[in-house]
Amino acid sequence: MGGKKDVNPLPPTQETIREGQVAFSHYCISCHGLDGQNTGVPFADQVSPPVPMLASPEVQGYTDGQLRSVIANGIFPSGMPASKELLSDEEIWSIVTYIRHLPPKGSLVDPGVYSDEEVDRLKQKK
Repeated sequence: MGGKKDVNPLPPTQETIREGQVAFSHYCISCHGLDGQNTGVPFADQVSPPVPMLASPEVQGYTDGQLRSVIANGIFPSGMPASKELLSDEEIWSIVTYIRHLPPKGSLVDPGVYSDEEVDRLKQKK
């Protein structure tokens, strides 16, 4: 994983955290939930590898530069797509800042991107 020594140029202000949450809500919620902890994502633990909870010690142990690298370049062959063609560098860094300041699990509403039928179908596969 690259970027280990890269430093986030954005200050960890409330404004940066909010901007990161907005960018995260547009690009990341379908797999990570709005809280970054898979809330409302019915398949998160059913894919291989499972979708990681971004508040986990493992993910939080990455440097800011490593998180930026994962967001920008993705992780092949996992389901983590590269976003460097979709997001600006500033958006990626703001998402890194948001990941460092995630709210408690389940404290934000369900992202509402999955229909009840999809959730029921996934539950039946278990």
